[in-house]
Amino acid sequence: MFGITQQVLFYIGIAAFAISEYIGARILPRLRAKGLKQTATAKKGSLGIISIGMLAILLLIVFFERLGFANFPQWLLYLGFVVIFAGIAIRQWSIAVLGRFFNVNVRLVKGHTVVKKGPYRLVRHPSYLGLFIIIFGIAIEGGSLEGVICAAAISMFFIWYRIKIEEGFLIEHLGSEYNRYRKNTKYIIPLLL
Repeated sequence: MFGITQQVLFYIGIAAFAISEYIGARILPRLRAKGLKQTATAKKGSLGIISIGMLAILLLIVFFERLGFANFPQWLLYLGFVVIFAGIAIRQWSIAVLGRFFNVNVRLVKGHTVVKKGPYRLVRHPSYLGLFIIIFGIAIEGGSLEGVICAAAISMFFIWYRIKIEEGFLIEHLGSEYNRYRKNTKYIIPLLL
């Protein structure tokens, strides 16, 4: 079972993630996109799957902890806390670089172009890399190998699903410009994937 310090760090990590998502992925993008005309939206929704996946991950991590599976050494729990903030930094940097083009829904606005600067020089979906790192950090803070494995499997599924929807949408709407960009960058991990 968690000690008080581990519980505090676990909930601070989750709260930091939630606040960064609310401000960095909801409020600021709405302000940046104010007055922009939306030109296309993906027919398939994936935001619900991401939300359900995140909730399932958190519940499983707490479930394993309550069953007494949490047995990571204290230093690893602190590392999980650092990993969460590294993921938040990557995700928020990615969102900021996209600027007015970012939205939690897959859509385009008037004048939409392929962004190739910042983290987008290295990978096409750095915000999802940041999200995966955040989830991994939360799972480490959960203290159990079972929680880490479940979190990795569930998050890989919903992140990959979202990437596939987004890739198809961008190929359809940005065509050759996006296809040229795809040839020079990986999905989510520089030089590998």
